[in-house]
Amino acid sequence: MSYDVAADDARRDRRALVVVLVVLVLLVGGLYAGGYALTSDRLPQGSRVGGVRVGGLSPAAARRKIARETAARAARPLVVQVADRTFRLSPADLGLEVDVPGSVAQVPVGRSFDPREMWEAFVGSTDVPLRSVAVGDALERRLDRIADQVDDPVVEGDVRFEGGRAVAVYPQVGHLLDRGAAALAVEAAFPSDGDPVRLSLVDTPPQVSSTEVSRAMRAFANPAMSGAVTYRFGRGLGVVVRPEDFGPALSTTAVAGRLRPRLDGDRLWRRFRVVDSVYRGGAYDGSLSFRVEDRVLRKGQVASYLRDRVVRGFLAVVRRPQGRRVVEIPVTRVTR
Repeated sequence: MSYDVAADDARRDRRALVVVLVVLVLLVGGLYAGGYALTSDRLPQGSRVGGVRVGGLSPAAARRKIARETAARAARPLVVQVADRTFRLSPADLGLEVDVPGSVAQVPVGRSFDPREMWEAFVGSTDVPLRSVAVGDALERRLDRIADQVDDPVVEGDVRFEGGRAVAVYPQVGHLLDRGAAALAVEAAFPSDGDPVRLSLVDTPPQVSSTEVSRAMRAFANPAMSGAVTYRFGRGLGVVVRPEDFGPALSTTAVAGRLRPRLDGDRLWRRFRVVDSVYRGGAYDGSLSFRVEDRVLRKGQVASYLRDRVVRGFLAVVRRPQGRRVVEIPVTRVTR
């Protein structure tokens, strides 16, 4: 029997290869297990939160370090500039606080079986900003007070009735602080790095145009204030209301950019006290009835009905020319 040297060498080579492979597996497995254990609860090396080095720390330790090292910055006043006005704001008065847990939570941490994430945990670098939180509504209330000082309010197109005449109010663009955008800008600038926070005023156009004001003056306001309106009731009773009398009851209201006339009926009716007194109380017994136009009403109902007719009649004739601004409301006593 001959000895096969070549076959024996091949067997030895295979055994050596197996040994090498086993050693490599054990080595890689050890490194893998060690990496898994070491990255279990640590922030990646090179991590920063708001400029504070927290790499290699546990989340709890990182939170303590950030709270300690950002305390002075968090108390630093914020300087806010709006146009040519400057305001110094205390973070405590604004309810602004550093969200330490939320800031640390931005950095990935925890066990991972992915070798790439293990490697990143050892050599990676993460730099995230501090997060802030606004407690309560103190920031919004402070911005409201600032807006009161810097806003140039919009002037809406309108028509006013003053001193017996119509006065046109032409619109002007307003310049207002955008409170929502301002709140976001202030929160983003906290904690302050010393640079001022610049807030802008935004143009706010009026809803009613100059053209619409001119139209309302021509179509309603000027004709309405051009003369008196005469009312004629039963029994020779008459009332004349002049522009200076009914002007305080007139106004306009904007509807989809258009000015519509508006009449305060109660205020106009105050000019008809004599009519109200005749048909509400006085000489006639309350059981009597009256014919008002085509309706028969008990005495207690007459004044209320007349008020409504006074208002409707006014709107019907007030734009007419002189001589045709008359409202006839016939009232007669019903005899038994």
